[in-house]
This record gives sequence, C-alpha cells and structure tokens, in this order.
Amino acid sequence: MTIQFHEEKDGFYDFQRASSNTKAYTWADVHAKTAIIEEAQRRWTAASAAHMEKNGDRGTCVLGNGLAIAVKPKGKRVAYTLLICLPVGQSEFPGYATKDKIEKFLKDNGLDCWYECGRMD
Repeated sequence: MTIQFHEEKDGFYDFQRASSNTKAYTWADVHAKTAIIEEAQRRWTAASAAHMEKNGDRGTCVLGNGLAIAVKPKGKRVAYTLLICLPVGQSEFPGYATKDKIEKFLKDNGLDCWYECGRMD
C-alpha cells in the first residue's frame, strides 16, 4: 500500500482548524514520515478488520474518523487537520476499539496524533 499526500490539493485535509496547542507539521515533515504512516495504516487495517470480523461492524455510520495530525500548509497562518490513517468499516466501533496501539505506534515514531471521531452519516 502506498500513501501519497498532495499538498497542492485542498481535498486531502479537513478545513477544520487544528488546536493551537498541537504540534503543526510541514508537508516536508509529512513526506519524511510516509513509511511510518503506511505501516500504521497497514496495522490498523488488519486490527480493525479482525475486530470487525469478530464483533461485526456495529455502531453509528461515520465519515472522517481516523488518526489525525496538524499540518500547516505553505502560505497559511493556521494549521489544519489531516487524517493520516483510517480504520476499516463504516461504523465508529472497529476503529475506536483498535486505535490505541496505532496511536501509540505513531507517537513512538515521532508523530503527535489524535483520534478524530468523524461525523455521523
């Protein structure tokens, strides 16, 4: 699996402003951590799929749930939220139940991330 971030295209980050007390990354920082993000995505896909197989895809259908970082695009004064890892399933339950190990993996590898619960669909 290869993840590509295109900083020129606005659609790859949410227009929600990131908290001002969160570390904001540049696009160069994000590109430098692509291998770590890909490994986190691979692990979360496996974990959330296994959880969903065992427990079902229960819960409210959500859009935009996943682990996020703050990115400050060139020329912008504020940082925005960028989802970097997404769980398997349409509901929030498989992702929420398996997020802690993935969040720890990313933090241990230098990415200050947090869980975004998404929006109900």
